[in-house]
Amino acid sequence: MAGLELECDGYGCVPSYFMFVGISAGQRGALISKVPLTKDASGRIFQRCLKVLDLSESDEYSVSPKLKCYVTNLVKSRILTKEGKNRLPTQREMIDWLPYFEKEVEKVQPKKIVALGSLVAEFLRRNGFRHLVIEVKHPRWYQAHGALSLGSSAFEDMVRDYKQILGIKI
Repeated sequence: MAGLELECDGYGCVPSYFMFVGISAGQRGALISKVPLTKDASGRIFQRCLKVLDLSESDEYSVSPKLKCYVTNLVKSRILTKEGKNRLPTQREMIDWLPYFEKEVEKVQPKKIVALGSLVAEFLRRNGFRHLVIEVKHPRWYQAHGALSLGSSAFEDMVRDYKQILGIKI
């Protein structure tokens, strides 16, 4: 992928039944852990949820969680504004990373690609993955509704929603 700088690669179990896909690398994931959905608040909530769903053997503070699934992003680097703040990638930027993502799917051989949010789901459905994609709310949505607080009903909602959508029985 000429001209693309990999800052945050996918990780987890290969092959894997579930492949969770976020949009792009966050600041902490790209700069600290080098793996998606760890370290920041939404990443901690996500890791906590995976643990409850028995898809992780690690806690929410782990920088390299031991997973029973696979976690990645469409865009493997941070996308920044002129001021240096994170922004959503454009369609062109997502298309630029698509060949890398396709190789990752080939390696992981998921039965289900779990799109974290509608932007990811819509992009994947338009680009050849319609038959694999299921969509869940992004952990950031639950974070905005208080899921980081222990005992939060928002976190309980996240676990219930993910269990139902993924068809997981615990």
